[in-house]
Amino acid sequence: MKKKTIKRILTLSVAAAALTTLPGMSVFAANTVITNGTWIGSDAAGENAGTAVRTNHLITVTNVQDSASNLDVTAYQIVKGNYKDGKLTGYSVCNPADVSIANIEAPTAAEITTIADKIRADSTTLKGIKMTKGTGNDSNKYTATVEAGLYIVLATGADAYVYNPAIVAVNIADANDIDNGGTGNDGLTKPVGDPAAPVDYTSVDLATYWNIPSQAFLKSSTTSFNKDIVTSPTNVAPEDSEGDIVAKGDQVYFKLDQMTIPSYSDEYAKPDGVNEEGVIYKIDDKLDGNSFAGINGLTVKTVVGNTKTEVPATYVDDKGTPETDDDVNVTNFTVVYKNSAGAVVTGDDIAASAVTYTIRFADEWIRANAEKGVEVTYSSYLTENAYVNGTANKSVATLSYTVDPSDNTGVEVLRDSTYHYTFEIGGLIDANVDGSTGGTIDGDGSIHGYEIDKVTSALEQGEAYTADGTTGEYSSQHALAGAEFTLYDDAGFTTIHQMKSRNATTGAWESSDAVYTTTADGHIVFSGLDTGTYYLKETNAPDGYTLNEHDYKVVIEGTISDGTNVEEGTLTGYSITTYVKDGNNWTQQGSAVYAITPAVTKPGTDATSLDQDVVVNTIITTVTPAEVVDTQLAVLPATGGVGTIIITVTAAAGMTLFLTIYLVNRKKRKNDKADDESAE
Repeated sequence: MKKKTIKRILTLSVAAAALTTLPGMSVFAANTVITNGTWIGSDAAGENAGTAVRTNHLITVTNVQDSASNLDVTAYQIVKGNYKDGKLTGYSVCNPADVSIANIEAPTAAEITTIADKIRADSTTLKGIKMTKGTGNDSNKYTATVEAGLYIVLATGADAYVYNPAIVAVNIADANDIDNGGTGNDGLTKPVGDPAAPVDYTSVDLATYWNIPSQAFLKSSTTSFNKDIVTSPTNVAPEDSEGDIVAKGDQVYFKLDQMTIPSYSDEYAKPDGVNEEGVIYKIDDKLDGNSFAGINGLTVKTVVGNTKTEVPATYVDDKGTPETDDDVNVTNFTVVYKNSAGAVVTGDDIAASAVTYTIRFADEWIRANAEKGVEVTYSSYLTENAYVNGTANKSVATLSYTVDPSDNTGVEVLRDSTYHYTFEIGGLIDANVDGSTGGTIDGDGSIHGYEIDKVTSALEQGEAYTADGTTGEYSSQHALAGAEFTLYDDAGFTTIHQMKSRNATTGAWESSDAVYTTTADGHIVFSGLDTGTYYLKETNAPDGYTLNEHDYKVVIEGTISDGTNVEEGTLTGYSITTYVKDGNNWTQQGSAVYAITPAVTKPGTDATSLDQDVVVNTIITTVTPAEVVDTQLAVLPATGGVGTIIITVTAAAGMTLFLTIYLVNRKKRKNDKADDESAE
């Protein structure tokens, strides 16, 4: 008998896909899985198979990108060799009850996924072998040594990929005179040479029986997930990535992208009487209800290369019922909006009060759009209640999708957050503001800053800002209440800065002049400001005091992290610097610098909750306040204390006594003069 030659070949995967998080299914109770790497042979072992069945060959699976420690890659034999007199006569399915293939030379994708589904369900008696992971540069390869036949390869337990089944084949070359009678091979052999030539059953070559190689590519598509802040719906290039500084009342824009629809084969459950959802591909997005109001212009697009195509949606309530009859036939996806109280909102209330939405893509649409990208854009508004200075106004979004064909509840969850900041002159900051100590901001703030203050006299040497024993508020001992200040947008002091707030009744945004009157602490407070340059002027002085007519300039700067050392998008510091105009020049008068180290704690990645990130800032402050001085007018006050009254009465009495003495002396002189004249 001639020595048999062996040809190793390689396969294609039936399809590809995306991510996986559940622990792998290790062994199959009904299936026989070899875990020691030694193939035990087909059920032909009891026949007179000779060396043919014992000659094993290497199969390789590549492109296994996941590095999960519990990932299993298993090859199950679905087509076996038929042997007679120690020779290979052809091929047949391993178990017709488990495996249905119309043409074993060319199994279809549907046939393969049906078999894979049965294997995952543990309802076959097929034999398989756990493949061995490579090392080093071959760490994405898995190998096994098996006999001739056709194998289906399944991957389970991946952390970030969904793998559809692949097939791999081992062909045997030149089986040599298997059956001189031409009947033992059941017509499964192919003619040698010219296909048009008469069939020669005296020699059979199975080296090209399957046009399937012995190396399979478990092609996998993976998805990432990203939420960014962008400049507008049309300009979706990130502005400050995941962090931005804005004013209260500003419209802010978001983009969710870097998403890819996985390629789900038929083994992944479709909607039926039990499973109404099918595969899951779902986006949840939540804005902080204290900081934001309304979701506007939400748009979903598919992305193929540079082409973006808008996808219409079905708007539903929390029971999944279409809002209108026209929506019944829209099957792309559904979207549900909720307000900060968790109540479903529709119509105009979406733009007014929605802060949460859920997009649920339909099973049929997911399968029809495999490998396409997805992009979601929308906008909201930063409210007048937004947190100021170092405290972040947060949002978080998650992407959930099916990763296990045998368990529809098994999903991978990816999440990403954004952070918005706004500033307040005289705003809430950490309690330790003496310039030498640090502290933390927990989201509530502690006391007001004192970057710019109204006083009757500047601090002299040895004097300092002191903290009130009850409130902890820092203020000057010369603080002055009742002084009115106006904030302007231009150096000519012609455009008053506008503060924005929502009408409590109509919900409409309204603007008002940025005017502030100092209280007893003398702090000058303007809230919800963006970074930039502002101009300040005292427009009314308290009664009895001169008006300070100097022009002031206030510059606010902030720094957003790029993610190098701390969480991307978080605030790492800001400053408020004040200048006074001296002739044509601006001279720095005050400086407040806040150096921040943010620490971000995220909810567990295995949770589907939309809990916001917890951001705790360690802050070091260095403050030299700018002081706007009003001097007292040189007049007696109309009212005063007892001491003032005594002084006034005493002075009046003295003047009266002086006048009385003067008049008496004058009269005496007159009388003396008259007496002298009479004597003459």
